[in-house]
Amino acid sequence: MDWSEDVTVEPSSPTIAVRYPVGTTNLGTLGPEFNYNFDVYAGQIIGFLEGKNPTLLFRLILGLGPLASGSIEFPALASLRTQENFYINLGLAQREKGLLSNLSLVENIELPARYHNFTWGELGPDELAHKALREIMIPEELWNGRPDHVAWEIRKRVLLARGVVCCPKIVLLEDPTNMFPWEKLPDLFRWIKLQKQEQRTTLLCTENIPFALSVCDAIWNAETQSLQTIDQYLDIKGPEWNTFVTQMRKQLENSCVSI
Repeated sequence: MDWSEDVTVEPSSPTIAVRYPVGTTNLGTLGPEFNYNFDVYAGQIIGFLEGKNPTLLFRLILGLGPLASGSIEFPALASLRTQENFYINLGLAQREKGLLSNLSLVENIELPARYHNFTWGELGPDELAHKALREIMIPEELWNGRPDHVAWEIRKRVLLARGVVCCPKIVLLEDPTNMFPWEKLPDLFRWIKLQKQEQRTTLLCTENIPFALSVCDAIWNAETQSLQTIDQYLDIKGPEWNTFVTQMRKQLENSCVSI
């Protein structure tokens, strides 16, 4: 399955349009009091800071629970011809989602691409998995190892790689900062910015507010119930926050390793 024939969409179309969704998932109910109402476009990185509620929203975006009211639409994906094509375009990296212990790291990443017989141009599942491993900076000597033979941090990186192996248009990241020790956050920063370069819409929830303000283009402000640019959010927080976030962003950028 090759995406090249399915992605001719108007650049002005939002990838996701969320309008006050209310619904129940296996993790709980997203109630009307949260008032999620926003559009997100290709290449944008949006952060959510309020804990469990974004996880419930992510489940509803994935269709893992019925909507009682409101809507979640995908205007930029409207040209996709089948439901399978649509769901391949949603990439999820869950903090708690495990890996198959009887498969190597590279086989775990290949699995979604092989299941969907997915290709991207001349790249098949093998090449896509290798690309994903390189981008998340897992040493090649570990690729053929089993999950229980590598460190916790490497396993978490594999979860991120698996979430984008089918080149989705939308990437949902559940608390990715908890997947990395503090000193390795520049690797995560670089990887999320890479999703932006690939023109993927990235939604992330995290309790690491300084990191989110450093990497994101906009933040959902739960207090005002609105999507705000980072500058708008920092104007509310005050000049000390602005200085701190500027310093942290510069530190993250300077510590990034090119691949």
